[in-house]
Amino acid sequence: MSSLQLIFKDKLDQDISYLLETVHQKYGYDFRQYSQAHVSRRIMNKMRLSGLADVSQMQNKVVRYKFSKGTRQVQLIILLNSFLQNCKYRT
Repeated sequence: MSSLQLIFKDKLDQDISYLLETVHQKYGYDFRQYSQAHVSRRIMNKMRLSGLADVSQMQNKVVRYKFSKGTRQVQLIILLNSFLQNCKYRT
């Protein structure tokens, strides 16, 4: 792996950590102990499907996500489950 690839991977890992911390802080769901490789693949796939250029855009979307009264919990569970479906805990 080249030094440029390592820098990109480190930046990506850091951005994903910030995203997972944001989800934990804002919604109380803790995905920080899930397999980093699996979470990264899921996030990259979700970004591709959503047309997002980077993890920061996804984090912005998570922070600004609006819920209508009465549907907040259900929508949040659906959002997070689709976001990190089948993630595995680190072993």
